[in-house]
Amino acid sequence: MQTLVVHTLYRASSTVFFGAHLPDDTFFACAAFDAEMFYLSADVPLLNRRGARVRDRFAATVADFLREHWMESEGGGFLDGGASDTTSAAIRSMKSAGLTEDEVSRILVLILWGVHSNMLLVALWTMIYLVADPSAYTRVCDAIRAAYPGVSPSTFTLIDNFTDGYKTLVPFGGGLFMCKGREFALRIIETFFIMFMQMYDVADCGYAVPAKRNGSVSMVKPKTIPSIKVRRR
Repeated sequence: MQTLVVHTLYRASSTVFFGAHLPDDTFFACAAFDAEMFYLSADVPLLNRRGARVRDRFAATVADFLREHWMESEGGGFLDGGASDTTSAAIRSMKSAGLTEDEVSRILVLILWGVHSNMLLVALWTMIYLVADPSAYTRVCDAIRAAYPGVSPSTFTLIDNFTDGYKTLVPFGGGLFMCKGREFALRIIETFFIMFMQMYDVADCGYAVPAKRNGSVSMVKPKTIPSIKVRRR
């Protein structure tokens, strides 16, 4: 499930911002960085040392990527490989402000983590809860398939209340502190589940929902990640 949901979504989302050339190693670096963020953000002595090393390696990977794929031009430069104009504009702005390569890379590390930390966990927990309840999975799956080819992401609202007894996911905060990128995150998640349920069947449902793990600055993480079997339709 980790590879199916989390890795797939990271690859799709990161490509939107950074283009097709962003190294796949950044996925594993981002996951390791997220695992250490609790100690890094709290600046816990001794316990934050490993996180600092993870952060430095992550920044070095991003710096190598920038050196290879930043193309200088009359307009100030751009990232090749189909990267977002917004990302290129942000990098140009940082460079014009006099930030060093290392500083730019570390800011981009935070952007990569900020974009993906909650989004990937929301998608993972959604899949976990769906496969834990066969009737819920069937209802959502049937509704999405019935709507195709005129399917709309609004169909995904079924997942908000797919079964009795589970709380609705509220991962993006509220009020003044509500996540500004929530609509992008939800659209990516919705698109993933719509495409997944159109293309695959889950061979077996009814897995137990794993226990939750403490020590996170983003959404709570599962202690274990169930394995699932899928088959192409």
